[in-house]
Amino acid sequence: MSIENAKKFFEDLNSDSKLQDELKNIMQKNNNLSDEQRKNEVASFAKSKGYDFLPNDLDGLEISIFDLSSDELSHVAGGGLEVEPDKTEDDCVILM
Repeated sequence: MSIENAKKFFEDLNSDSKLQDELKNIMQKNNNLSDEQRKNEVASFAKSKGYDFLPNDLDGLEISIFDLSSDELSHVAGGGLEVEPDKTEDDCVILM
């Protein structure tokens, strides 16, 4: 049941810009954390919003907060992120 709650959280996150902004702010404040600590932060934040799941429920969960065009996808295929001159990294939320 816990994994279903994690999926529901990210489905709701995908459509709720206020929720996205809140999570983005938390992750920016904690950008020095390990992957495990980041998962703990996400799970803790989600729990505060009524979604109960464990941090390890995020393992293997495909998370998409926004759809990427083919052009955008080609920029991240190698694991990098290229920011266009008129955009900032703050325009993106990237988890795990």
